[in-house]
Amino acid sequence: MSYLKFALDELRQGSQSDISFVDFAIRAEVEQLRARIAECHFWFVAIPRTSSSYIQTSLGAQFGYPHGKQSLTSNNTSAPIVQSALLPPHTPSFIVREILGKELWQACNTFSVVRHPYAWSLSLWRYTKLYHNLGFSDGDFLTFLSELKANIKSPRTQRNCYPSNYCQYDYVVERNSNKFLVKNILKFEDRETINDFLLSVGLKSIPFRAGQMGSDSGDYNLDETEKAAVRKILEQDFDILGY
Repeated sequence: MSYLKFALDELRQGSQSDISFVDFAIRAEVEQLRARIAECHFWFVAIPRTSSSYIQTSLGAQFGYPHGKQSLTSNNTSAPIVQSALLPPHTPSFIVREILGKELWQACNTFSVVRHPYAWSLSLWRYTKLYHNLGFSDGDFLTFLSELKANIKSPRTQRNCYPSNYCQYDYVVERNSNKFLVKNILKFEDRETINDFLLSVGLKSIPFRAGQMGSDSGDYNLDETEKAAVRKILEQDFDILGY
């Protein structure tokens, strides 16, 4: 998967690197993806910190490739779910459409879950503090916001496909505009609607129960300075996503 991601990043950035060594693997994976998604006719665009892991794990457990995401089970081992090498978790919709083709994308029942920017940014910050694996420094919340602002200042198509390089709206809009590519934008706070939608795509059980979509914000409450910084940096998340 790392070879394919490298190749795609090189192509998107206009690099002249020789990536012919993965050309066959890319073409074979694209064919598999298109055939499988044409069968199920839906695609979930997973935005970090919106219970996307739980949704992907639930979809993967029932529908299999390419909807799954490996996750830790109750005994702290990795669940054997086959992911797509070209469409790993948190792939923005404009990249997915590029791979699947416009016709198949349009035929799919596409959906995503978004979250209030205050809670989303706080959750992403707490995640980076806990796991130290998104490229942010181990600073306070305002430092985190400053680093996020620096990461998202360039056009989205010039950023590497990585959770620290996107706002929420980046995942669900066109390559070069803010027009939605995803048909169904569900709000994290409306669990009943999320459950109903998941049932509509064929999930046999309702995945979200009380406590499974907690705020994961602990005892930390944003002060007015922090809220103002979130509103300024994530202004388009507020406007485009309707918060």
